[in-house]
Parts: sequence; C-alpha cells; structure tokens
Amino acid sequence: RSAELYDQSRDSTPQNATPHFKGFVLGAEFPLPFATAIRLIPKGQKCKTVKGEQRTTLSHPALDGLFEARCSDPIRWRDAMQPDFIRALEQLVKKFPGLRMRLAGKRHLLLLPGDYPAFNISLYRALPDDKPAAPYIAVLNASKGLLQSLARTGSSN
Repeated sequence: RSAELYDQSRDSTPQNATPHFKGFVLGAEFPLPFATAIRLIPKGQKCKTVKGEQRTTLSHPALDGLFEARCSDPIRWRDAMQPDFIRALEQLVKKFPGLRMRLAGKRHLLLLPGDYPAFNISLYRALPDDKPAAPYIAVLNASKGLLQSLARTGSSN
C-alpha cells in the first residue's frame, strides 16, 4: 500500500507538517512467531526506544553503518540471523535506501521509501495495461527474498 506519514506537532497544520515517510508499506504475517522483536531505522533519523528494547547491531559493518537497530533480545536475534537474510537485506537497501523494518511475533512491517502513484483496481474489469500496477509488482518482487529468508528464520528459532 502506498502511504504518506507526517509528524504533526500541536502548532502544525496539514500544510506545514513534516513528512516522516512517503513510500510503500508492506505487511506480512508468518505462520510461526519470531523469538525476538527488532526494529531497523535509518541512522540519523529519530528513534524512540520502546519499553523492553535494547540497542543492538546486525553484526555486518555495511548494514550497521546504515541502521539503528533496536531489539527485545539481541542474543537471540544474532543467533537467528541467517546469511541469506543479510544478503536479502543488503540487496533491498540498495534498491530502497532509507527503508525501515519492524519484526515482532508473527508480523513483519517493511516501509520502502519512494513515490508510488495511487490507483484503483476493479474486480469487474481488466486494467487497460499493467502500467499502474508495475511499481507495486516491482516492490513485491524486490522484497520476496527478504520475506522468504524471514519465513525460514522464524521457523528455525
């Protein structure tokens, strides 16, 4: 789903609200829960600590330079991280710099920055062409490797 999220303080109006995020929001639910919760936020962006979270690393210098990682159990997270997850995350970061991720329980939320035009799909007639859906299909294809690695990680911890 395409989305725009804004940071609105008490004195701001919709016209002067600060954009927090604009892009594609992808949510997925997996059959087995993950042993720990983690949030990845781009370095340099505001990151409030949630109760029970600790700072952690991804144990990968390139990714640690890009993300602020917060986790409920850093030891279990490092044990659960698989090389295919790291590779898939590296590839996704190249396509979507500034991505954000939250993984908790059975749910995964991925925020991929970009400008995605909104369009309506009718169940009663075919699209005249695939152009409106093409950006969304590209995002789903790009995310497939990460989602598959997360499904394997969730089922192994």
